[in-house]
Amino acid sequence: MVIVLAPLRKHGPDRNYTEDRTLSWIATEVERFIGAGLNPEDILIISLDDRHAKGYFRKITTFLSERGIASNNVIADPYNEPPFTISNKVTLSTVYRAKGNEAALIFALGVESVSLRTRDGRNKLFTAFTRTKAWLRVSGISTGAKRVMKELAEAGNNTPYIRFVMPDPAEIDTIQRGFSKKQQIAQAARKKYLESLRGAGFSEEEIEEELNFNDVIE
Repeated sequence: MVIVLAPLRKHGPDRNYTEDRTLSWIATEVERFIGAGLNPEDILIISLDDRHAKGYFRKITTFLSERGIASNNVIADPYNEPPFTISNKVTLSTVYRAKGNEAALIFALGVESVSLRTRDGRNKLFTAFTRTKAWLRVSGISTGAKRVMKELAEAGNNTPYIRFVMPDPAEIDTIQRGFSKKQQIAQAARKKYLESLRGAGFSEEEIEEELNFNDVIE
């Protein structure tokens, strides 16, 4: 696991610095695994940050190319869907496109974009992490990644046990009854919104990116 902390500039952290250091670390790790005998097509780099995925993949493609490593960016062309795995190429993918696929080595990039307070956020992490057959590397930028890394460290320390606080069933039932009506209204509004996006020609990946962007704004 790696967290890159950005040096402060006059108007805040230098994001380009953190991106470059994180992506350079990933490229170096990819080179190391390939040098140890792993095939490039057995490596999958997943961006959990849909908003910045295209920018991440442009940069990491360059970092890999400088090391003589070819890549297969499955989101590069929104109008065509290339094979997910191509011989002698490292795969670059979002979580949505990675569903149903696996690789020996997974790099989960951009964990700082995922909220641990929501079920969707945790499901996204679970989907990314469970694509691996053997090795998992997790990276994040600045302090936003620390919450995820802390929880992963705690889970690792508790292995092989899973420890959590069991909520009171009666309290859960009361909360669920109170929110059921609001949830029905929210779900209906969400369904209508999704239908409008599909009607406007948005792909499923673009819809997911739009929803994640709105979550960040809120």
